[in-house]
Amino acid sequence: MYKHRAHLECQVSRASAKVKWFKNKMEIKPSKKYDTKSEDVYRKLTINDVDSGDEDMYICDATDDKTSCKLLVEEKRAVFLKSLDDVTGEEKAMITLICEANKPRVSPIWRKEDKVLKAGTKYELLHTGKSLGLIIKDVTKEDSGEYSCDLGTEVTKAKVTVREIGIGITKKLKSVEVNEGDTCSFECILSRENIDDCSWSVNGKTVKNEGRFKISSQGRKYMLIVKDVTPADSGEVVFSIKDLSSKATLKVEGKASSISNGLQNVSAVCGEDGIFTCEVTQASSTVKWAKDGKAIRTSKKYEISQQQKVMKLTIHNVSAEDSGEYSCEIVGGATTRAKLEIKGRDEM
Repeated sequence: MYKHRAHLECQVSRASAKVKWFKNKMEIKPSKKYDTKSEDVYRKLTINDVDSGDEDMYICDATDDKTSCKLLVEEKRAVFLKSLDDVTGEEKAMITLICEANKPRVSPIWRKEDKVLKAGTKYELLHTGKSLGLIIKDVTKEDSGEYSCDLGTEVTKAKVTVREIGIGITKKLKSVEVNEGDTCSFECILSRENIDDCSWSVNGKTVKNEGRFKISSQGRKYMLIVKDVTPADSGEVVFSIKDLSSKATLKVEGKASSISNGLQNVSAVCGEDGIFTCEVTQASSTVKWAKDGKAIRTSKKYEISQQQKVMKLTIHNVSAEDSGEYSCEIVGGATTRAKLEIKGRDEM
């Protein structure tokens, strides 16, 4: 069945008269497009599936006479058979919007918000038959918004939403064990580049790009360098960005402490105080005091104190029983020894 037909008809003086039909100056032959009929003195031309291309001057030529008329084709109003649908896509991907008009001969105008879109590196405009399309290439978050296709007689709109590509950690932090005073580094690599700010913490304290700490990033790689590490840096190192985090352990081995000035023999008078002192190389050192190999603890008799690197043992109100060998041992390190001699007042 044909959707639209145009019928042209004229009358000749004799039923036997033969005619030829012309479109402008081109003769029309019977076909699927054209039907010609002769009924008595009537001559008829039927034009099937009429469209705007059929608009022209038509002539019926009977050799010794002819008649003509102009066929005017009124185009149907352009409307959408299929409207645009909302689309959601991911960054870096391609998004396609598709709609369909009721006829192929249309001149659509594509817009984002109020901006007219032209074909180029960013956009590709599609028009195949009645199908109309817009391709948005290498999409970013900025491409989100309302898009429209305008036929001049009708408009269809759709919302485009662009999601961020899922991000993950492809290389996690690794635990590090170093000696006090060394430099160490931590590295974390993401699955893609990200513009969000990151944070680092060392042993529970947030660190910034200053002093002993150097923070840097290059593409997907994030780094933390810690210079001149101390035992206080020991603990958990945490890298955080958005809702992601990676953790590792920093273990700092303290430098072995030694004795720079050992204990000296002491002489004390009964009833007075006897005092031993020694000096170690590190103020963080832990020491143990002993008398004749027996551990000494703070009490009314013994006072143990420290001032920076100087370790001190005070023996109050000494008596003959306090004489003997005293020692100061650095835990895990060296030991120094000296003797306490008790004298009577008449010996001094």
